[in-house]
Amino acid sequence: MASFPLISKYTDALMREFKSTHDKYEAQRNSAPILEDICQKPVFITESIRHHISTPGALDRLHYPVLSFDLGLNPYFGLIINIWVPLPNGDTQMSTKAIHHHGDMLLSSGALFGPGYAHWTFTEPEIMDEAKNLYHMKLVGNAVHTQGEVVFVGDRVPHCPFFPPSLSLTLALWSSRHPSTWKDTVKRLPPFKGREKFFRKIAVNLGIANALELKVVRDFDFYPEGEGFHSIPEREEFTLGPNMNYLQSFFHTVQESGNDSLAPELQALLDKGWVKDRETFQRLLDDLKSGRAIPAKLSDMHTNVHGFNFTSKDVESALASCKKN
Repeated sequence: MASFPLISKYTDALMREFKSTHDKYEAQRNSAPILEDICQKPVFITESIRHHISTPGALDRLHYPVLSFDLGLNPYFGLIINIWVPLPNGDTQMSTKAIHHHGDMLLSSGALFGPGYAHWTFTEPEIMDEAKNLYHMKLVGNAVHTQGEVVFVGDRVPHCPFFPPSLSLTLALWSSRHPSTWKDTVKRLPPFKGREKFFRKIAVNLGIANALELKVVRDFDFYPEGEGFHSIPEREEFTLGPNMNYLQSFFHTVQESGNDSLAPELQALLDKGWVKDRETFQRLLDDLKSGRAIPAKLSDMHTNVHGFNFTSKDVESALASCKKN
């Protein structure tokens, strides 16, 4: 069985911090130096790719515009690498998704690789016109999330990342703001994993979502338009694109992060029959071996989506309208 010593080392260190206190804000704050240390070790990316491909079916996923490598999930925290690919035209003034918050969740984000992306944060939304789902917000900050930096996003803090100029990876440390209890352990049991939406719907219908502390997502997402910011009452997600586009962005990540040396291990996956789209995988693997550039790929349904993709000027216009009202 494959071992991943760096991932184990750092997840163990994070676990010690989270077990040492019931205060999740303190645990997140004390974990920042650990994330900073990870961000100085490019080999952590290599091991994370190996960890990702060690699971059968990991490379058969459908395509979401932000790829991710899950590194650990337990009752205290989740640790994920998020992979942000650029737009084909290199535009950095377009949002990757809606302005959004994460309810009771806390996030520490470490910039692991690449030039980073512009990250805007806002004040908590205030209702202006309930009939129009129209909200008022102010800008708190607007800065590029650069390599090595760790930023904290508190609960219910609206924020929005924009497309980076080139491949950028961030390390996301997630936790609830509440102390961990038996309920968190139940939610991490195998029958629940990957079926959270299904169980959340049942819990809502039975009226026990609050008792289990299941996140019911309403008014978490916003977009700028006209007089201010409109909410999307129930969370919507991008339609998933084809696996071939996922594979292309994955190989782009391997190449751009300097991990061409993983080509033999990727070939072994193909030889073991772990890949469904063998033709696309082999073509991209040949490009990787030959040093031919592999561009990132976004599916057609991942750009120019109303409410999800808007410009920084759109945001500035909505902010100016909020000042007038």
